[in-house]
Amino acid sequence: MDTKKRELSGPFYRPGVLPTRETVRVFDPDFPSFADGVVIPHGLYDERLNRGYTHLGTSHDTSEFAADGLVDWWQGFGQPRYPRAKGLLLKCAGGGSNSARPYPFKAEAERVADATGLGIRVAHDPPSCSKYNPIERRLFCHLGRACRGVIF
Repeated sequence: MDTKKRELSGPFYRPGVLPTRETVRVFDPDFPSFADGVVIPHGLYDERLNRGYTHLGTSHDTSEFAADGLVDWWQGFGQPRYPRAKGLLLKCAGGGSNSARPYPFKAEAERVADATGLGIRVAHDPPSCSKYNPIERRLFCHLGRACRGVIF
């Protein structure tokens, strides 16, 4: 479970090539005042099935957003695939909305546990060690490659 960096929504330049029939005029990303908003990709990666799930937020990377994404994943994908599950182990990055230090993520994890009836255990990576988080190597690298040149 992790969040990628926020991207500006609107016609902004992104590195990469996007095949089009005509030239697309874009802004330089140094001018965020021209943005329509932001896009925040929050991902969940199921190591057992080798499948990734991404939720796109348009406001802020909050603990409530991460918890809502987890509930959505559980109801749509997790529960049908793991009907006898009694709990979840979340491997989270050390910062952002699911950080180990602040209290809000712990409260939101408790809310998810109450809503789903699951026991939730959370394992946090140490700060600056996201390269060991499987979501970085198995989901976000492909997501970043697929979005090269794309205008959000």
